[in-house]
Amino acid sequence: MKRCIWCRKAEGQASFNKLAHTIPQSLGGRDICKNVCDSCNAYFGCPQSGKPSIETVLKEALNVSRFRILTNDKPLKKGHAAGRFTSTYFDINFNANPVVIKLKRSFSFRPNFQEIITRQFKRGLYKVFLEETERQRGNALDDKFNFIREFARYDLNDCPVIHFERSVGMLMISNNLITHPKLYVDPSEYYLDYLSDEYSFLEFELLGHVFAIATSRLWELSIDLYIKKCSETKKYYFNGFRFVKEFDDIDLALSRCFNNNRDAKLLGIK
Repeated sequence: MKRCIWCRKAEGQASFNKLAHTIPQSLGGRDICKNVCDSCNAYFGCPQSGKPSIETVLKEALNVSRFRILTNDKPLKKGHAAGRFTSTYFDINFNANPVVIKLKRSFSFRPNFQEIITRQFKRGLYKVFLEETERQRGNALDDKFNFIREFARYDLNDCPVIHFERSVGMLMISNNLITHPKLYVDPSEYYLDYLSDEYSFLEFELLGHVFAIATSRLWELSIDLYIKKCSETKKYYFNGFRFVKEFDDIDLALSRCFNNNRDAKLLGIK
């Protein structure tokens, strides 16, 4: 019997007719979590209380990164296919060095709008993680993940998202993970020695970015040990890290990997 990992309702109490993509289909996501009811699935895809939908914010932000990867070796001239990139929330100048990303005027005057969409983005990463945990391990209903349900589904409390700043002008990412991104719950799937799932945090790569999210409600007890460990492990690959509070804390355009002089490399591994 299906049981929703978000609201815990089972078949008979809720319907499970629609496909729940763990990563938005508009980002190229293909994986499906079967234990998400139609109501919770709709929640993540629809605006709530005047806030943009969680899936829309994920798509808006990460499409900037995917577009930059796909067009890294292409001139962005008027009329070129790459020049047709559009965004609901951002004005983006890909020809600037570094790339300039600003909130569109109509949104920049809304009180606290950047904080709102940043929180939606963070909730979206936790949403993807829990649905992938269910898809890959089948244990997302465990009570230890209640703090994620509270944050991602019911907008309660706050959960950390850490973004690591690359120092190497190189991306090792497969072509398939560009067009159809995935989040692996087991970091060993990446075969990258700077990723780990120790100290109540999971690190993962997603469209050129390395993020870390908490996997325990008690993450604050291990944060100092975690920061010490990952700072040592990542010193050859990254300049440092930021707790994500605004979109400026994320280099959405991957400017440190690519610039207008094309002096960085994209390793497209088939």
